[in-house]
Amino acid sequence: VGLYSNDVPDSLEDGAGGTTIASAKTDPGQVLHMNAAPTSWWDIQPRKSRAVYTVGRAMRRAARKGEWGMSRFTMEIDILEGKDSAQLDKAWDRVGKQLGELRELAEARGFSVGIIVLPPREQVAGAYPHARYQDRVRSMAEPLGFFVIDPLPALAASPERKDRLYVPYDRNHPSE
Repeated sequence: VGLYSNDVPDSLEDGAGGTTIASAKTDPGQVLHMNAAPTSWWDIQPRKSRAVYTVGRAMRRAARKGEWGMSRFTMEIDILEGKDSAQLDKAWDRVGKQLGELRELAEARGFSVGIIVLPPREQVAGAYPHARYQDRVRSMAEPLGFFVIDPLPALAASPERKDRLYVPYDRNHPSE
């Protein structure tokens, strides 16, 4: 399971938690797409041009639109800064419940679970040295018998430019 820092506040978004995928067809081995590829010119251009992406992101940030205007982004930054709050506790509790449900499913179906704790770009670049995000996930996952992979040390030590370690238009998802 790939767990990103933004998944913690996202766990509060719907009553059941997690991502819902609707499909008319449920064949074994079927490839499911959670987020459709962008189709409008305005959504495609930032993925083609780093300059367009940077300008658009700066404009959204200045206007407090996009992720910067969302309370979940504030919660994610609080996680990375090592802060606590009642809302974060609720989100972490929801993640813990989901991991518990995953453990029950793994035991019933006979598979092992591993969690890869994926750091955001800023953390890899050296920001947020007091983040307890990886430790918190480890403290929840290991007692459930899950193995945990933390790529932060390897990514931070990489000689590759940090911006090249991530998809250009995304601060959370690593590149190939």
